[in-house]
Amino acid sequence: MKWVTSLPSQEEVPYKFIEAEPHFKDVVRYFRTSDYIAWGSIATGVPAAMGLF
Repeated sequence: MKWVTSLPSQEEVPYKFIEAEPHFKDVVRYFRTSDYIAWGSIATGVPAAMGLF
């Protein structure tokens, strides 16, 4: 039985597969400006909402 995967085969991608579980610093390095805004809003909004309760 062939295993089904969502990853494309090596022939279909023009770049090398780096790693399946990237390190946190590698993920943050590729953040967009909107990602920083969303992250900051959630980080300040949730504690503020809890304080209002």
